[in-house]
Amino acid sequence: MSTDDRHATSSPMLADYFRLMACNGADHVYRTAIAAGLFDELRGGALGVEALATKTSVNPEALRLALDVLAALGLVTYEDEAACLTALAVSLMDGPYRALGDPYWKQLPEFLRTAEPMTHMDDPAESEAQYVGQAAALAWMLGPAAAWAAGHLTSDGSPADPCNILDAGAGSAIWSLSCAARLPEARVTSADWPAVLEVARATALRMGLADRLTLLPGDLAKTELPREEFDLAILANVAHLLTPDALTALTERLVETLRPGGRLAVIDVFPGLAAGDLNRALYTLGLALRTRTGQTHQPQAVKQQLEHAGLVEVKFAPIDCTPHTLGVVVGRRFR
Repeated sequence: MSTDDRHATSSPMLADYFRLMACNGADHVYRTAIAAGLFDELRGGALGVEALATKTSVNPEALRLALDVLAALGLVTYEDEAACLTALAVSLMDGPYRALGDPYWKQLPEFLRTAEPMTHMDDPAESEAQYVGQAAALAWMLGPAAAWAAGHLTSDGSPADPCNILDAGAGSAIWSLSCAARLPEARVTSADWPAVLEVARATALRMGLADRLTLLPGDLAKTELPREEFDLAILANVAHLLTPDALTALTERLVETLRPGGRLAVIDVFPGLAAGDLNRALYTLGLALRTRTGQTHQPQAVKQQLEHAGLVEVKFAPIDCTPHTLGVVVGRRFR
């Protein structure tokens, strides 16, 4: 094999080309399957290819080829030659992400001309309604990352159990409840909009932790928070909705909720893992499509904010699991 041939087989450009082609092809197969009613028919249970083809009025041989692509995408599996939906497909069909973010991406041409987002999810007047529909889905999407973060925050024996955990802007509360699941006597206080907190309550019920959850409803920017009551405060999936000044103001308030020696963890989309570069770039663009001031932050900038707020031992760690876009900045209140 010549040098040129060896270079061609390992070309990053060639790999990127095939990735782009695969993304485009997979998108077409997924959307065509939805339009043909394949997923809707399979929601009733497994079907043989011939039966599924009859129900959806498609050619069975062509259907087999499409089902193979859907299987490679993790959306369909086979049981005794019958096709059935995977847990991923069921979650997509039953949740708000079936359209894979189309409401935002359809705004992209207009956004490129005007930089005007399609909605203002960082507006307090809109955020409660916007996030109710997303919070439950995010609990599933971010579950592995939350488990990783919980291990990171509790693996060194700190905070000690029993402990009080504040989840600020809790959403589904998956981040704090994952910590509580590792600390049998821990209690969680979730602060968020009233409607969103019902999703947190449902998450706690599902995890068997409902008796250890307290709800603190209201606008996080205005809600009065207890002082020096918590051993761990978590601000997860919120920082990207805040300007640097607003994030500074909120972290300073959260530091005041900590007991001496307590820790504040800011978990959000941060650079750090190359595996998340595409997801992170798409997320940042999507953020601009749905907020006016939303932005991703650099971990070093957040680290400096926490140090300025009086925290010590401030460290950053990327969360090394899917979607490889998240990280945690954590610091301790000086005793």
